[in-house]
Amino acid sequence: MIRKSGVVMIASLLIVLTVSSVTAFDLLGGKKDAGAKVDVDALSGRSASVMSNVSKGTISFAEALLHVETAVGHKAEAEKLQQAINNAKEKKDDINAIKALSVEVNNASDDLDKTNLQSNMNKEEAKKSLGNSILKIGVGLIFDGIAAKDAPGLLSDAQAALKQVSFTVVGKVKDMITVAQFVTSEIPSQMNHLRKVSGKLTDYAKTNGIPTPSKEDIQKSMEGTKEG
Repeated sequence: MIRKSGVVMIASLLIVLTVSSVTAFDLLGGKKDAGAKVDVDALSGRSASVMSNVSKGTISFAEALLHVETAVGHKAEAEKLQQAINNAKEKKDDINAIKALSVEVNNASDDLDKTNLQSNMNKEEAKKSLGNSILKIGVGLIFDGIAAKDAPGLLSDAQAALKQVSFTVVGKVKDMITVAQFVTSEIPSQMNHLRKVSGKLTDYAKTNGIPTPSKEDIQKSMEGTKEG
């Protein structure tokens, strides 16, 4: 009788240990911290916000540089920008399309940095579009700035979540990490490129009596783009 009771107790203990082990591990994805729960929907919302801001910012930059490249007669560069803009707008949630557009933006920035605006800029074209280009760069800097501020936290949280979520959402979390990594590593340098170009365009505008937008103008335009 005593022996039978001992067997029952051992069996009960094994059940408890088994249940504890199952509780400590996600059957579909690995070990979980006690009480931890990943809110994938919340992470997804943050990722979508970062993606939206970097998309708007990079497109705004590209549209600004497109007009300048046209005004200095660099047709090939302008065409590359236009194609990349069209692709990014068509695939607005595709990080690869934004990466490709960012490359063209940086190429155009480098090209204009080497260009003598005073001797190459079509002044009539500049009068029509230069103020708007400076405005669009300012708008892009605001959007990119927001994305660059939010991306590091998203990257950290998404990387931590990857260790806890089930395999059914691993791909989704990895996509968030891709977005956050791109913004964290590439967007600060893109912003620096565009600040430099904006300064050069502003100097040209002042020298040639072309009106430039105020900070209030830029903020108002950004709000309109945000609502749109």
